[in-house]
Amino acid sequence: MALERINPRNLREKYASWVGKRVNIGLVNLHYICGTWSEMGDSDATFKIGGKQMKVLLREIASVVDADPVQADFFK
Repeated sequence: MALERINPRNLREKYASWVGKRVNIGLVNLHYICGTWSEMGDSDATFKIGGKQMKVLLREIASVVDADPVQADFFK
């Protein structure tokens, strides 16, 4: 299914349990994030990474897993 056609409501339901947790995120553009998932909007998510906020479109998230508590925050 093309990413543009995914219903954002389905993605919000899929990822709702991750809000407030420290996570590793794999993005479809092969970038990675390690940080705290701080909030989720209608079609985007906000992460706290090393004291800074970063917004990512929900449709760009490819994978989500729990992050190790001692792992450093990063975006690469």
